[in-house]
Amino acid sequence: MADPLEDKVVETSPPILSPSTLLADAQQLQEERLFRHFRGWLFSERAKDTSSWTWDYGYDIQRAHERRWLKAESVEKQHRSIADTLTLDPEKPREQAMANSFVKNFDRDHFQRMVMQWIVKSNLSFLTVEDEDLRAIFDYLSPSVSIRGGHLSADTLRTRIITEYQRHRHTVIDVLRQSPGLIHISFDGWTSGNRHTLYGIACFFRDEHNKPRKIVLGVPEVSVRHSGSNIAAQVLDILTAYQITEKIGYFTFDNAENNDTAMGAIGRELGFTGASRRGRCFGHTVNLSAKALLFGKNASAFEE
Repeated sequence: MADPLEDKVVETSPPILSPSTLLADAQQLQEERLFRHFRGWLFSERAKDTSSWTWDYGYDIQRAHERRWLKAESVEKQHRSIADTLTLDPEKPREQAMANSFVKNFDRDHFQRMVMQWIVKSNLSFLTVEDEDLRAIFDYLSPSVSIRGGHLSADTLRTRIITEYQRHRHTVIDVLRQSPGLIHISFDGWTSGNRHTLYGIACFFRDEHNKPRKIVLGVPEVSVRHSGSNIAAQVLDILTAYQITEKIGYFTFDNAENNDTAMGAIGRELGFTGASRRGRCFGHTVNLSAKALLFGKNASAFEE
């Protein structure tokens, strides 16, 4: 006769976890969060007692010669969800849908590209992106900016701008290579608001559809004496970088004496007579003529 207990499924109760086990699991989860955010860091070897009560409130971590103390609540804050920030209850379908909508509608890469373009077009300091008030505005408009790590540092912004410049430079090289005619150059120098001496170098050409175009090729800083040879070296570096030395036409710039010397050096390097490829700046000529008519040979005497 079969044992009536053989075919019965014996149900067992799930193990009851002790408070100490639950606390240990929570602590492990918190530590995993900590080191996801601070990759490459370790618990400090100089901490005397990791069982001290102070470890209930934060973490002593180190990397190379750097050491930090982090509050436990700050680690938790780094991993808050959009639902936490907006006090939404994901158990309620309507509020769950709202939270998901916020998450889906925020594109971190697109947001960072927009910030980068704004900084470049408005000629703002890279440190602008670290301004606490600006970050507070971004977070007010969308908490996802902080939650998804959307804020940029000045160093990251600089790196991305240089990367974008290098990426688009190859596109410009292709466009200039396809130009059916010669490429003409203009350059001029000025001192920026933060006292950097810069030379803007632009080119003018016809595109593949014979439409006139112009592109700023570079704004190198001339940190040495503004001699003609130094200016020529900066211009030649830019022309070489864009691979257009074989397609150079004419040059236009103001009538400063060092530009005459620069033009001679550029011509010798590229195989033509500098003076024969130089077009005078009409605007500068008109300006000098007007001053001569109004003030004669001594403009400062009129002002005095």
